[in-house]
Amino acid sequence: MGDRIGVAATASTTLRPTGALIESRADALGRAVQVEARLAEGAYAALFGGDPARHDAIVREALQDMAQRCDVILLAQASMARVVDSLPAGAQRCPVLTSPRLALERAARVLAEAGS
Repeated sequence: MGDRIGVAATASTTLRPTGALIESRADALGRAVQVEARLAEGAYAALFGGDPARHDAIVREALQDMAQRCDVILLAQASMARVVDSLPAGAQRCPVLTSPRLALERAARVLAEAGS
């Protein structure tokens, strides 16, 4: 979906493995990509500290910033997915991939193929 791939995370432990997976897949496809890893600093603590609104605000700011430079953004945690729908109009300048949405789309394709 592009050469400049952003990875957004709220937990630092997911940044390196997610970026490495993207680079590995790109290598397998013969593609050169640039991965920008971004930790939404403080979002994880806010969510587990009982402040989901603060979590969402931190993630939203990170996504809006990354969208200025990336062709596509991958969210490293499912808990971040709900923020995508709350981005202001025009702020989502590139596709944002989330595991819940991708998993449901894949499940729908598998079920549709099984039914035909």
